[in-house]
Amino acid sequence: MARLGAFLRRRYAMNTAQNVEADTGIPAATVSNWLELKSMPRALHLLRLITVYGPSLLAATYPNAPAWLDDARRAEETRRLEAEAEEIRERLEALRK
Repeated sequence: MARLGAFLRRRYAMNTAQNVEADTGIPAATVSNWLELKSMPRALHLLRLITVYGPSLLAATYPNAPAWLDDARRAEETRRLEAEAEEIRERLEALRK
């Protein structure tokens, strides 16, 4: 459970529980209990977290993750960075006009 909390805190250093609630719809009070290690996510909450945060969440919380999971995490990160690069290219193009 500590790995889940670390992942969420890395994603949102401030107002972690509130930001996770905004992303997932899971109540901030529930998320706070996970962060404080008072409880563990129920299966439906865990599925919601995976749906929202993808392979990165699984890889961060699963020690000795299998190769396919690392491949999925890398693919996800590649897509994110390519989208970010495209946005930057578009902004640069707009400045050149």
